[in-house]
Amino acid sequence: MVKISLQHIADCRLTRPAGYADALIEAGDVQGDWLLIENNALEAIVTQFTPERLNGVRGLGDIVHKIANPIAKAIDSVAGTNIQGCGGCSKRREQLNKIAPING
Repeated sequence: MVKISLQHIADCRLTRPAGYADALIEAGDVQGDWLLIENNALEAIVTQFTPERLNGVRGLGDIVHKIANPIAKAIDSVAGTNIQGCGGCSKRREQLNKIAPING
């Protein structure tokens, strides 16, 4: 169970897609100044309202990967190297995702 302040939900109306705040209110139980909502319901709503461009992107590491991977592939094809498959990028990608996650 997650407890979210109604003020936070009101603020979401400014930053989230239309319908997000209403979906939260519908799925949860308002008690005073708080909304109580089950974890799985919250996760489903967040996923539903996450822009398509962010689906599958967990953090900064995934963004860097989307940019750097094609560059590494091009270098590999021209220079005959194997930068794309070295394994170091995967470790840095995970570290960056932990340091700078994208919360949908």
